[in-house]
Amino acid sequence: MRREPESKTAADIGREESNQQPETTPEPETTPEPETTPETESSPEPEPEQQEETQPENTDQSSNDDNENNNR
Repeated sequence: MRREPESKTAADIGREESNQQPETTPEPETTPEPETTPETESSPEPEPEQQEETQPENTDQSSNDDNENNNR
């Protein structure tokens, strides 16, 4: 049930594309970034509020475990 050499994982395809077009890739990415950045800044604002309420218990437990491991 091996896949044909043509069908590759997304990681393999991404690596090949980055290796084949190292100069062409960064140029188009640089242009759309400024447009996406303001949207990205607005999106995370509501998320942290919900995460802070949901994760304080998990954060405390993990920090306690880390402290115990470090002390030993």
